[in-house]
Amino acid sequence: MSNRLKSLSSLFYLSMLITALISVIPIAYFWISSEYSRFEDEAKNLRREYIEERKARIKFEVKRVAEYIAYVRSNSEVELRERLREEVNKAHAIALSLYNTHKETHSSVEIKGIIKEALRPVRFSDGRGYIFIGSMNGTEILYPIAPEYENENIINLVDALGNFVIRKEIRLVKNRGEGFVKGHWRKPAGNGEMIYPKLTYVKGFKPFNWYIGTGEYLDDQEKDLQESVLDRISSIRYEDDGYVFAATWDGLSLSGPAKGKNMYNVTDINGKKIVQELIKAAREGGGFVDYVLPRFNSDKPRPKISYAQGIEDWEWYIGTGVNIDQIDDIIAVKRQELEESIQKQLVFIGIIFVFSLIAGATAGLFFTNRLNKELGSLMVLFRTSIEDGDTDSVNLKYNEFINIGESLHEIIEMKKSAENEAVRKEIFLTSIIENLPVGLFTKDPSDGFRIVLWNRMAEKIFGVSVSEAKGKTISEIMDSTSRTSFADYKDQEIATESDIATIQEGIVTRNIVEIKTPEGLITVRNTKVPIFDNEGKAYMLLGILEDLTQEKNMENELRSKTRELEMLNRNLEKTVEVETEKRRKNESLLFEQSKFASIGQMISAIAHQWRQPINALGLYIQDLEDSYELGELDREYIDSMTESCMHLIMYMSKTIDDFRNFYITNDSPADLDILKHIYESSSLVYAQMESKDVKLLIDSGIGAVPYRRTSKTDEESDFKVRGIPGEFKQVVINILHNSIEAITKYRKKGDIRVGEIVIAVSRDNGDIIVSFSDNGGGIPENIMSMIFDPYFTTKGEGEGTGIGLFMSRIIVEKHMNGRMKAENSERGAVITLRFPAADSE
Repeated sequence: MSNRLKSLSSLFYLSMLITALISVIPIAYFWISSEYSRFEDEAKNLRREYIEERKARIKFEVKRVAEYIAYVRSNSEVELRERLREEVNKAHAIALSLYNTHKETHSSVEIKGIIKEALRPVRFSDGRGYIFIGSMNGTEILYPIAPEYENENIINLVDALGNFVIRKEIRLVKNRGEGFVKGHWRKPAGNGEMIYPKLTYVKGFKPFNWYIGTGEYLDDQEKDLQESVLDRISSIRYEDDGYVFAATWDGLSLSGPAKGKNMYNVTDINGKKIVQELIKAAREGGGFVDYVLPRFNSDKPRPKISYAQGIEDWEWYIGTGVNIDQIDDIIAVKRQELEESIQKQLVFIGIIFVFSLIAGATAGLFFTNRLNKELGSLMVLFRTSIEDGDTDSVNLKYNEFINIGESLHEIIEMKKSAENEAVRKEIFLTSIIENLPVGLFTKDPSDGFRIVLWNRMAEKIFGVSVSEAKGKTISEIMDSTSRTSFADYKDQEIATESDIATIQEGIVTRNIVEIKTPEGLITVRNTKVPIFDNEGKAYMLLGILEDLTQEKNMENELRSKTRELEMLNRNLEKTVEVETEKRRKNESLLFEQSKFASIGQMISAIAHQWRQPINALGLYIQDLEDSYELGELDREYIDSMTESCMHLIMYMSKTIDDFRNFYITNDSPADLDILKHIYESSSLVYAQMESKDVKLLIDSGIGAVPYRRTSKTDEESDFKVRGIPGEFKQVVINILHNSIEAITKYRKKGDIRVGEIVIAVSRDNGDIIVSFSDNGGGIPENIMSMIFDPYFTTKGEGEGTGIGLFMSRIIVEKHMNGRMKAENSERGAVITLRFPAADSE
């Protein structure tokens, strides 16, 4: 052991020396490399930051100019309007002053001439602007640039787009006194195919019923604006020599050193088309272009970055650039400084390394001796801890060895704790197994399936104690005691076969057996589960016993009760069938009564429908007699009279057809158009509404529209439900009659003058909603819950049957699978019907 310790110590000392010698060269190499690498990174960052700062600056300058252009363009038309208004106001003031000066001494004709000649030479906007005068009847009074048109009426003059511009000017002056008019014209001296917008300002001159005006082509205003912008750009300077340039998209320079030259094909020393790249960047929304400037004045080529942004409406681009070669000089100076610094530090590091090597050798000898001593103490610690577990008697001085000793102590303590925990868990597991509400046992397949574990519940079920069961098979247990046995010997064979199947096939098996015990016959469910080892082989069988005796007794009792319930149910079904048939007959009778009750309403409706055409026919007959006596009968009169009478007869015939269709029965449900049938039903009672001054409005989602006899009913709508058309019409007519009667009674109290019924049809997810609302005062709250009861009515004896709303609800809810409810609003009653839409079923 001593030789090994000395060898380890020597190896440690020698390793320290060799490591120090070998590591100095790589350390120096990596240090120098890292310094150069750090410098390169700093140089890259410096270059990147410098370029990014330069980019940001030139982009800022270009954006500032672009924002200025956008600002002056946004105010261009405002300034133009103010300038035109100012010039017209000046001319108007001159004309008014001349009029006031001469009105007492000169005739109107003379004053008009004075005003015209005073305003004729007026010019502005570099000679483009002039003043014109027009009369309110369209006659041109003053037109300085074309006097030959003066005194001609040009009221029908149209611009290039066909607009009557003179009429618009006259109408504006009449209505507002002054204002702007925009027209589109071909310039007299321009391209004959081009159309230019022109803004004109006119102001009325009341003394002579004139109006004075002037105008300006918007493109002329735009050109003035462009010249102003170029002057502003040419004056911009930033930093030492920074300037902003402007050029057109075809390469013509508008400002800067190359002003007036086409630079489209200029290239740098690498063949890059500089201006073309700037135009491309500008047309794409703005961007940077880097290039190398060609030699100028024998100077070396210089790298440069420019930023360009487009002014699309003008087909311009504006930009500025900056030279970026200054950063290379800065980086070269810093590189020279780094190399000088590294040379000085290498000399210093060499000196430090020699002294450090001497000191390290001395320290290595010292620590090697200490290591030998500490390793000896550690070996003593291992021996004492293994023998008696004492780790406190050995004195260690260094933290590393002390930590090793403490770790050893912790390992011993953990072992003791694990042993105690295993004992505790075994006790806990045994307690769980013994107190489970099911029988639990295990069998060892390698020992003939003899019992290994047998809990208290297994003792209770079999009546066999743990001592009697352990080490025996189930058959041996049954044979050794007369207290317990299988009710059927086959159950014992099945139990043995299931043991083998569970282990060999590795599956869970279940079987139910009956066991005879001193307490009587019990039913047990026996579940067997294989337990596998780490290799997946079944080495133990776990059995679970569940006492099903009480459950089986309850099941038998449940079967008995079920048979009794089935007998009662059969008797109940017969009773329900009888009562259902009675109810169906009663509903059918009520439905027929409702149908007959509505006949009287229909007859009244027919009377109202026919009263007006019959009166008209009577008047036609009287007129025919009078015409005969007066000798006015001729073919034209007879044809006209015949056509009018036939029209009335056809109307009456159609009324009969509508009422006949109402009573046609059809028991087969079909998709019916709610809106269409509302219109048809409303036509049957509309005459009664007119006679009682009740308005009907129908709202199908586009607002309430007054109903008319001419309202179209043949167009399809999206409001379709399943039902029988005749039944639905009966519901509509019942509700409308109730509303008409309520409005009539309410009007007698003096609360309303004109009755109103609104039928609204809408969709709510997959439902169709139909609401009937009126202004008849509403339904009294004390009878609200009874209005759908059969034979309930608020009318006098002989005036109502009380089955209308009852049958309506039967039709809506049972025949059409809908819902019907009544409520009050501020105006009156609201009846709401909700049906599932036909396309959602």
